[in-house]
Amino acid sequence: VAVSDGVRSDLVERHRLDRARVHVIHNPLPLEHVQERSREPVEHAWLRPDRSTPVILSVGRLHPAKGFDVLIRAVSILRRARPARLLIVGEGAERSGLEDLIRREGLSGHVQLCGFQDNPWKFMARTDVFAFSSRWEGFGVVLVEALAVGARVVATDCPTGPREILDGGRFGALTEVDDPEALAAALAAVLDDEVCSRLDAVERARSFGASGIAQRYLELFRSLLTSRGDA
Repeated sequence: VAVSDGVRSDLVERHRLDRARVHVIHNPLPLEHVQERSREPVEHAWLRPDRSTPVILSVGRLHPAKGFDVLIRAVSILRRARPARLLIVGEGAERSGLEDLIRREGLSGHVQLCGFQDNPWKFMARTDVFAFSSRWEGFGVVLVEALAVGARVVATDCPTGPREILDGGRFGALTEVDDPEALAAALAAVLDDEVCSRLDAVERARSFGASGIAQRYLELFRSLLTSRGDA
C-alpha cells in the first residue's frame, strides 16, 4: 500500500513490483479533531481579525526538504510589490540558517519562526494563504490539514502528493519547485483572487477523512481474503 500515486510509481520502478499489486490509499486525517481544535483562540498579534497586512503561513520541520529558504525568498520578492508577513510553525536543525537568511533579506520584522506548536490548525484557520514549499514529500498531510480548516493554499508541485491532494490545481495553486519567483507570483495571485473557495477546500479535505480511508483498507483486506478463498 502506497500513500500516493507518486510513491506507487517509485516503488514499481525501483523495485520492479507488479503495479497491479501496489494499491494507493492516502494518509487519513482526523477531520473533526482538526476542525474542532482550529477554533481555539490565537493570541499572535499578526493574526488579529482587524489586521491590514496579509499573513502567509507554513508548517513543518525546519529541514531542507520543506523548502522554507525558497519560501522566505519568495516573500522577499512579494514584498517588493505589496505588504505581507510570513509565519513558519515548526522546529528543526535549519533554524539558524533560516534566521540568517531572514536577516540577509531584511525581513526580521516581517518573517517569524514560531517554533513547534501543538495546535498548528488554529494558525491555519486564520491565515490569508497557506504556503507549502516542499522540494519532496511522500504525501504532504499538512496540506490536507490546511484544506480541512478552509485555508486557501499554494503548493509546490513536488514529488509526491500535492498534485493529487489539490486535484491538479483545482483546489489550490500549484507552482514550480525551487523557484521563488514563481512561488511569489502564485502567492500574489491567491491574495488577489480566491483560487478556490474555503467551502470547496473543506469539502476536498473530506476525501481524506479517517473513516473513508479506514473503509478503503477494509475493502482491500476483504478482496485479498476473497482471492485466497479465506473469506
